[in-house]
Amino acid sequence: DGLLFTGSPSNIEPHHYGEARREGDFNDPERDATTLPLVRAALDAGVPLLGICRGLQEINVALGGSLHGQVHALPGMRDHREQGDTLDAQYGLAHPLTLAEGGVLHQALGATHAEVNSLHGQGIRTLGAGLRAEAWAPDGLIEAFSVAEAKRFAVAVQWHPEWRIDAHPLSRALFTAFFASIPNDWYRSNNIAHYEGYYASVFYSHFAALGLDIRLEDVTNHGRIDMAVLFAGQVYLFEFKVVEL
Repeated sequence: DGLLFTGSPSNIEPHHYGEARREGDFNDPERDATTLPLVRAALDAGVPLLGICRGLQEINVALGGSLHGQVHALPGMRDHREQGDTLDAQYGLAHPLTLAEGGVLHQALGATHAEVNSLHGQGIRTLGAGLRAEAWAPDGLIEAFSVAEAKRFAVAVQWHPEWRIDAHPLSRALFTAFFASIPNDWYRSNNIAHYEGYYASVFYSHFAALGLDIRLEDVTNHGRIDMAVLFAGQVYLFEFKVVEL
């Protein structure tokens, strides 16, 4: 299992990082009450995490970090809000990104530069405890971080990698790393034979880490798993069966 903290039009209530409420700010206290303690509980339990946009801000605040309320109003900072009237324009590439050399994103992508979209008004002021900056915008704003001592994958990004993921190598690398980090017993939520599920999930994790196209054709409570893997123009079918000799 893994947790994805998504984006949202709402902002975290400022009192969570020691500031007063801003006039006209759109907040979601119910979401704050759910996600902020959930971040800490998930990290304690070793559940893989991926934060996107508001999700990045939630993880940062949950660990004691703070936010800029309006990045575009700060001297020397760019306007990171979405531009244009269409989704293609709003989610289009907006600025270059510099990745931390040797960091999680650099290792996943194999490069230290990329381009990303930008649809946020707030941004990181100070990093929370145990967080390590992974990427920066040209104006110096932190655009990604990882949890340094996390038991498993725990990364958050300020942009929206879910938009047309296959068109952007960094987005695909990010999701591949996230899915590959999900524990090998992720099949446990399905009522299938324990050992068959274990071996199937081991294969799945390795294939996901290689970035292969995987299709789970059938997962049933009869102990049968058919997995289709597309590689080099070929389709490979796997059926896992454990028998007692």
